[in-house]
Amino acid sequence: MHIAHPKDTGFFRVWPIALAGFVLAAAGLACSASSLGGGSSKDYTAIFDGEANPSSVRLELDPSGASQAVISAAGGKLEATGSDGTRFTLTVPEGALPLAVEISLTPLLQITDLPLDDFGGAVVIGPADVQFQKIATLTIEPALDILLAEQITFGFEAEGGDFHLQPPGLDPETVQILVLHSGGFGVGRAAASERQALLDRLPTSPGNRFSHQLADILLRARQHGLSAGIEAEVQSLVAAYYASFVRRVEAAGAPAQSNAGHGGSALSVPPARPEGATSVGCAEARELFELALQQKTLEELGFAEGPGFDVLPDDLVLQLAQACLAEAHEDCVADDNLTRLPTEYLNLWVLGELGLASDAAVARISGIASGLMEKCFRFDLEMTSIITVKEEGIGGFESVMTAKIPLRLQSVDDLVTAIVRSELEVAGSGVLYNDSITFEVGPGGCTITGVRGGGGFTVIKLPLILGGDSLTEVNMTYDPGVSTEGGTVKCPQASAGNMPTGGYWSNSYLAMHADDISMTSDAAAGALSGTLAIPYVARDWELLGGEEVARKEYVRSQAPISEDTTFTLIHSPQP
Repeated sequence: MHIAHPKDTGFFRVWPIALAGFVLAAAGLACSASSLGGGSSKDYTAIFDGEANPSSVRLELDPSGASQAVISAAGGKLEATGSDGTRFTLTVPEGALPLAVEISLTPLLQITDLPLDDFGGAVVIGPADVQFQKIATLTIEPALDILLAEQITFGFEAEGGDFHLQPPGLDPETVQILVLHSGGFGVGRAAASERQALLDRLPTSPGNRFSHQLADILLRARQHGLSAGIEAEVQSLVAAYYASFVRRVEAAGAPAQSNAGHGGSALSVPPARPEGATSVGCAEARELFELALQQKTLEELGFAEGPGFDVLPDDLVLQLAQACLAEAHEDCVADDNLTRLPTEYLNLWVLGELGLASDAAVARISGIASGLMEKCFRFDLEMTSIITVKEEGIGGFESVMTAKIPLRLQSVDDLVTAIVRSELEVAGSGVLYNDSITFEVGPGGCTITGVRGGGGFTVIKLPLILGGDSLTEVNMTYDPGVSTEGGTVKCPQASAGNMPTGGYWSNSYLAMHADDISMTSDAAAGALSGTLAIPYVARDWELLGGEEVARKEYVRSQAPISEDTTFTLIHSPQP
């Protein structure tokens, strides 16, 4: 499938509302507008500094109503229906998933300990840890009739923890939930007078705390319409979240430095690192990424551009990037996860597109990611091939060839484009080793002693078509080389002689793989001009996952030739 360059399609476009209009400088913001509820201006600092006291719920899934589908960079829809008739539709926009992922929707039969008056319906979006790079929309058509004034949209972790309010879409005629990642989401009923009790239960995750408060603002906006107070309230909330985020990251070990050199005035000196502070990683990088994605919500609200802050300090961005990419690389080494590293890199790259990271920082992030991908995307191609040629009454031979070819990532000009368009490739060459060659001769008393002879085996290209946590298909273009076996003939009453060498295995292999010869690739054009050997293409591999990524077997006969060939693609990353 052809996918246009991200910048051409808006895959990672900067949305019309600049991020500066969404995130205000953490210091110096004085919000004077009142909320829709008519109260005084709000200071959300305590929301992110307070102790967590989240609600937890117990889930009863309804697997009979579940559905799943592979969604690629082109986007798509997935629908599921609960046992009570509640319908769920997940709409994933183009570019939200740069790598293909099998997404699942599993409705819930019920939720125990739900802190609402009534349960309208909920669904778990899987698999775990899926990050959308554009906001997806979950539309719910509940069987239960819920008045607009009492509608509550919520989210929770996949196992029921960290229950929180989840930002809705603004159309009052439709129940929609804005989704940035996998997890549980639903709708229920609660009286307006009970909402404050819900807000007082602070989730553990800072990102969920932000969603919790933003949802309250947007739920009120759905019910009462927009006002200038809403814009100021959202800006105040985002400023408090951003300030809290930077404090946490800097306290975890970022160098103390001023933001003023980047054009901002907020957070001149970070607090001292507290005792027992933990290091940062992908969780914080995703948190920052999701904060940037929330500007899409403001675009939908139609908020005007306002004052804001410039890019984050390079040291802070690089601290997050290095920790996250190292974490993703460890997954590649320990768990043979081939997709996490490029996915985390794309998330970090988008920070630059959204104005949160400088060009210099993004360039360094790309260099770090490229080096780690060279270590992650290392493979060995192992081959064993037995070719037997035999004609009754005449004789024949059996030649056994093996090869172990190291495959290494090929350089690219644009790493982002190569990932999105599935243009990453590995290639390599090595020795074609002749384990043995034996001959069988017809009546007459002669014998032939095989003389082993190998050659060279080249993998011209093996594209890395990524999806899930591994490869979604394997197509290998290769040159098996020319074997050089021979034999020594001994016959009664005659001196020994040498048979012509070369091609016993390779000529027979060519005969068996005539349909695999590629005459359309650039390599084939070179072969026709005499500069390259004719390439073969091995398609339709069995995908295994794990260390043994894929296997391709040829077990077949075409008289007088029979073949038993196995290719195995082994993941062999460098720590």
